[in-house]
Amino acid sequence: MAIETLLLRHVYGSKTLPKRVVIQEDLLRYSLVGERRKWTYGQWRQFYWGRHPLRSGEDKWVFYFETAKL
Repeated sequence: MAIETLLLRHVYGSKTLPKRVVIQEDLLRYSLVGERRKWTYGQWRQFYWGRHPLRSGEDKWVFYFETAKL
C-alpha cells in the first residue's frame, strides 16, 4: 500500500516528493528502498495503451529490498 500511495502522489503532481524513500519492516527484518531518477529513455519513445498514446514522465521510480544485518 505504501508504494501505491507514493506513486499516486507522484503521478498526480506532487513536486515535494523526496528523491529517496525507505519503508522499514522491522518484524520481517527488511527495508524497501525507492529512488526517483531521471528517465531519459522514456523521453524519445512513444508508448500506447491499446491505440491510445501515453505521455511519458520525466522520471522513474526504482525499488529494491535491503535485508537487515544479523
